[in-house]
Amino acid sequence: MTNTVACLDAQVAPAWHETVQALRPGLSYLALYLGFNGDIAAAGATAANVWIYESEGIGRLWLAPADEDAPGLFVSFPSLKDPATKGKHTAEVVALCDARVFGPWLHLPVGERPEEYVALKAWIEQRMVAQFRRHFPALAPMLEFHEPSTPVTQRHFVRSPDGAMYGLEMSARRLGSDALDIRTPVPAKLPFEAIAELETAPPRPTGSLSGRDLPVDQNTAAGCNAATAAHRRTRTNVSRHLAVSLSKTCCSFSCDLREPQVLRRCRWSKVTRVPCQDAST
Repeated sequence: MTNTVACLDAQVAPAWHETVQALRPGLSYLALYLGFNGDIAAAGATAANVWIYESEGIGRLWLAPADEDAPGLFVSFPSLKDPATKGKHTAEVVALCDARVFGPWLHLPVGERPEEYVALKAWIEQRMVAQFRRHFPALAPMLEFHEPSTPVTQRHFVRSPDGAMYGLEMSARRLGSDALDIRTPVPAKLPFEAIAELETAPPRPTGSLSGRDLPVDQNTAAGCNAATAAHRRTRTNVSRHLAVSLSKTCCSFSCDLREPQVLRRCRWSKVTRVPCQDAST
């Protein structure tokens, strides 16, 4: 969303631009990509995703990766999710972190990585590998490859602001923002005459948004958002049923680890504020 807005003419709908650009990026993360040589399934690995917490503080971010182990890890074995997979197996280990730890290096030119950053990245890699080995001792002897990534890595390869995992912040402010609507005040750049013929209402020559930044986040929700955008354009019964079905599946309670309040938002209902008993849920 941030990258898209940055490519648009700031002189068109300036108030809308300012509102969207004021929204913070979502949570950042550190990742470790693993490669194995051996039958990891026989050693206990499964296709299920695994969440590991070192304490009851499941809402903690990794604030000091140079001084402590990750308070929580997400572990997944992608190669086991497809029964047809042949060859060596892989895994990914993810830990949510505060991007400010990498603030000094987030906006450096490509290829400019100071020794301090390289050393920190290597230290984090050692910590995450050791933490994985401790929780999966049967897999440790099979581990033959590991490669880390940081918020700096994510920003470089996918242009994710501050290395955010899922676009914009998942907060009451973001979910309550009217700027993140399917319809935008920015004029459309493509001819919609053919699509407009399918609409029951007069055509509106404005651009449409779809993706994981509206009205809810994450990958599954992106499908819901795309279907909603399609329905707003085509107004067909098929698109309506698809959008409604997906929205019922995807529009669920969400919560940012930094936001002690949950918002539930659907395009067919008003914004409902629900107090969250535990912000880490």
